[in-house]
Amino acid sequence: MYSVKENLEELMSNHNLTLTQLSAELGIPYKTISNYTNGKYLPNLNTAIKLLTIFIVALIILLVYLTVRNMAITLMWIIYFYLDMKNFLKQQKSLIIG
Repeated sequence: MYSVKENLEELMSNHNLTLTQLSAELGIPYKTISNYTNGKYLPNLNTAIKLLTIFIVALIILLVYLTVRNMAITLMWIIYFYLDMKNFLKQQKSLIIG
């Protein structure tokens, strides 16, 4: 099971956040964030909610990006299939008409 220290370090690493950046984002002194990542203290409820908000918003942005990207890929395949089917039908028509 992960500790707050390990979770915070992993989240910061995954989001390329430094202690300074996270401190500025949360409006909390650098030393306080450092104490969390050193396992010296645990964040209070208010700080924990702020941390969750930052990382959940990042997750939502990532999910929206992936959804839009997947929709674009799907649309590309639909267009490709349509054009391929159109060419196929044109060839069939020319074979039938002779």
